[in-house]
Amino acid sequence: MKNDVLFKIHIEYNQLLKKFLSETENEPIKEITILNIIDEVTIFWRKKMTLIEYEIENGLFEEESLLLSGAVYLDVKENEHYFFTLFGENHIVDDPLIKLEVFFRNSENELLDNRLAGVFKNAYLDTLELTEKYMDKIYVLPISKMIKKNYNNSDSIDIFYWRFISTILNSKIKSVSEFLSRFSSLSEIEKELDEFILGNLIFVDEDDSNISLEDRCERYKMEFPQFNKLSNLEVFNVASYSFVAQIIDTLFVSSILGTTPYIRNNVSFRYFLLLKDTFIKDKEIKEMVEKSIVLYIAYKTIPESKLTKYSFDEFYNRVNRNNLMCNVLQKIKSNKIDIVYGKSSLTQQIINDEINSVY
Repeated sequence: MKNDVLFKIHIEYNQLLKKFLSETENEPIKEITILNIIDEVTIFWRKKMTLIEYEIENGLFEEESLLLSGAVYLDVKENEHYFFTLFGENHIVDDPLIKLEVFFRNSENELLDNRLAGVFKNAYLDTLELTEKYMDKIYVLPISKMIKKNYNNSDSIDIFYWRFISTILNSKIKSVSEFLSRFSSLSEIEKELDEFILGNLIFVDEDDSNISLEDRCERYKMEFPQFNKLSNLEVFNVASYSFVAQIIDTLFVSSILGTTPYIRNNVSFRYFLLLKDTFIKDKEIKEMVEKSIVLYIAYKTIPESKLTKYSFDEFYNRVNRNNLMCNVLQKIKSNKIDIVYGKSSLTQQIINDEINSVY
């Protein structure tokens, strides 16, 4: 939904990004170019931060608002903007260029830099397109910067992670050193995990569910060579911490902003399910989790061709005048479906029926 203040900010932001277009055409994009872009973007958002915070405090996200979570950038090129805007009134992308900054500051891993340079370029081009073509429908905002400016949840994430590990491993563990002294092999850890936890404690993709923890850690090191020197026990801790921390941070940010996490990544969503029981006693968090499950089921089951048969503007106008999320949740409730623990097939049918009514 268009906000005049943010619309003007996005026009300015797009003009800033365009300045670097010719420099990003190098293969690979130079590190100095990446850092220059990040510096300029950081300065830009710092100047706009107070204005953005004012808009949020004055009800920007009062209507159903989705926050892209568990992904670096949206990927308009792959038509992800259709799925993202199918539900809800406001759609927010946490600025990918800001999120990637941590990987390029003081990095000594050339292999990592070369790989991430490609990710940064894709994120830059995607953000450029969003701020040029869709600035009245999708907001790119410095959410992470804004949250870190006002809140610090790093200690809470650490505490929660070790509480999670202690629960699934039936051992009281509070640190890496305690973890490494308690367990000497991944086979010991496997014996402590129940079937549901083991099946969803994946590090690369869903194929991990069919292999041992040892093999999962080996795959993770192949995917992220910077961890090759770590033992597989250490890799287990690094990988599981990164996903648990990501989900805790997602829930924390969405709780503060009043947004719903839009999670499309299978690995991230599995951790979301693993951690849901810790939070759903809170009514607002439970509603947030239910909406995220609806979004994920829709993303995984609706054919792309069904959405893209219309131009994006026509698609957006059709779905935006129908409160699909409200309609889906009402039907789930009237049919007494437990979306958190029940079978997804019934929810999938309700979602499909609602979308068919729009088309």
